[in-house]
Amino acid sequence: QRRQHNARQPPAGTHKRRLAKATRSLNSRAGSDSMLSVNSYRRALSSRSLLLKLNVCQRGPSQRCLSSFASIPPDEEEKEKSRVASLTPYQKEIELRELDSEISRLQTLRGINTGELYTMRGKFKALTRDYGLGFMAYYWGVWFGTAGLSYAAMKVGGVDPLV
Repeated sequence: QRRQHNARQPPAGTHKRRLAKATRSLNSRAGSDSMLSVNSYRRALSSRSLLLKLNVCQRGPSQRCLSSFASIPPDEEEKEKSRVASLTPYQKEIELRELDSEISRLQTLRGINTGELYTMRGKFKALTRDYGLGFMAYYWGVWFGTAGLSYAAMKVGGVDPLV
């Protein structure tokens, strides 16, 4: 009978030990005077980030572990909820506008880093993300409608585009 690797679970605490080892390795390499090769740094960093994604609990056993997608710990989330509950509607609106502008700036920086900002696909992807699918349907409908009317005016109506 064959055993599948992904079906086996490592012993308890293995992820924490691997994370600590990868962190020590990364810190010792970064602190050394010798030239750190790019590949060894990438290997150390990727193994550390992979282990961080494994839902390793860094706190006591009585507290909940963070998921790999959580951006803030649960206790900070509760503090933020209570802070937001005490804001007036005007203060919430101002804060949301500031957060939206920061998100927009970060999305632009992400587009620059990935190169998507400079391609047509990336530009339309950003338009869809920012304005929604309904706007994109409207945009393309108006574009094709205008192109169709212009073509019909030239062919059927006898309009000369060069004059």
